[in-house]
Amino acid sequence: MLVSRPYQLLVVNSKGRTGDTKEWVCEVLKYRGASALLSEFEQWTVPRFPLNGNILKEKGVPGENTVCGLKSLHILEFFKVESPCVHEYVRRIFFTKFLGS
Repeated sequence: MLVSRPYQLLVVNSKGRTGDTKEWVCEVLKYRGASALLSEFEQWTVPRFPLNGNILKEKGVPGENTVCGLKSLHILEFFKVESPCVHEYVRRIFFTKFLGS
């Protein structure tokens, strides 16, 4: 699935509806004649981000920027951010953001 990774990133980073963006990417792949990549991409399900502001508030996590950071980690780590390990991810975000590592 690494071949379609740039196209996955287009979909998950889209400001529009992910379903529409995925459909658009499929059309682009058809136009380019990339049938193998198209079939791989069509089988991919757009992952749902498992966290929201309410969950973070319940866990005592501050700020809207944290959600953006968590979404970025979710994407970078191939959509594997899970709710139970939110504290580890938040720690990593703050460590990176404020300590520069």
